[in-house]
Amino acid sequence: MVPDIALRLQSMTRAMTEVVIPGIDPSQKLALEQAHLVVAYLALLSDQHDKTYQYEMAELRDARGLLERLVACTRGDARASAALAESQSAAALSIPSQTRLADLVRAVKGAADALVHAAYEQGKPDVLANVASIVMDHAQRQIARERVWARKAGFEVEPEKLPGLDEVIAG
Repeated sequence: MVPDIALRLQSMTRAMTEVVIPGIDPSQKLALEQAHLVVAYLALLSDQHDKTYQYEMAELRDARGLLERLVACTRGDARASAALAESQSAAALSIPSQTRLADLVRAVKGAADALVHAAYEQGKPDVLANVASIVMDHAQRQIARERVWARKAGFEVEPEKLPGLDEVIAG
């Protein structure tokens, strides 16, 4: 499992506050200032990362309201009509927070795990063969997704042979 964003931010903050900042010579005022600025930005990211989609959705809905009122007042133009039409379906979406989405993923994976265990307890050879095939197919996609997700960490021997992030998250 790849560490989630919250854990990564927490680890970076801890490294900065417990190792990097104490290791900076106190006479290096600019370096200390910049290191503390990094810690402040990490705190900001920690606070915001789980709300990015909701923030953007609030912006979209509010901007659509502005544009709709302006169109009603001025009769709009083709560009305004196109922007409203193009954003209509996205503005109606209800996107869960990252934490809620991660909870749903864990719940679905937990239910899948329980079914796998139940199938092995029943021991029916034809069911076990199908279950093994389904699980291995899923594992290959999951491993590929995690390797691509963590590619920038520098652990891949041949990162250029991995597909792009957009490709693996699109399905």
